[in-house]
Amino acid sequence: MGLAHVVSGSGALYEGQNHAGKASLFTKGSDAMLTLPGGTQKQCKVEEIG
Repeated sequence: MGLAHVVSGSGALYEGQNHAGKASLFTKGSDAMLTLPGGTQKQCKVEEIG
């Protein structure tokens, strides 16, 4: 599934859809939220290493 950039009020939003359902990725700063088909959500955060 490919994700296309869509208009967002703030941050960056990407959405896509296939036979399994809709998915999206929202990023803002060092935070991200991935929503998979079926509604499962994963939160991510960039952390410095070292």
